[in-house]
Amino acid sequence: MRSIVMYFCREISEADLGALPDLAAELGYKVTIEEIKETFSCLENDETNKLFIAETEDKMVIGWVHVSIYRTLITKKTAIVLGLVVSSDYRKAGIGRMLMEKAELWAQAKGCLGIRLYSNITRTEAHQFYHRLGYEETANSLLLQKCLDNKPSVLFHK
Repeated sequence: MRSIVMYFCREISEADLGALPDLAAELGYKVTIEEIKETFSCLENDETNKLFIAETEDKMVIGWVHVSIYRTLITKKTAIVLGLVVSSDYRKAGIGRMLMEKAELWAQAKGCLGIRLYSNITRTEAHQFYHRLGYEETANSLLLQKCLDNKPSVLFHK
């Protein structure tokens, strides 16, 4: 007989932050716990940003999603998923779907008319996942960036 495993989704707390660097590393992002704590301190009380985690019954953090609200002069109130990661040990178990549903419900409750995301062109499995959730490809873009600190640093932790 196969046992039933339960996963839970909730708002992130400071106590969860220690698991995030390893999860980010699974996508190739090198970020320290100090950097995550600094960013979290800026986001935790920001009403336009929300972070949710997925965890096992024994409280092990196995995924996270970051969703934000934005407006421009040419778009209606929209949410954007700024990051989604599920531990490779737990993929294809419905956790990514659970996190995305939580982000979508939050965005709806905030009055957003839609939600969008960007996905690296090389992550074809992720694209298939998003298509299964009802996301449609609407554009191909070129990401351009410029560091403003005049140092040879990067904006993303890669």
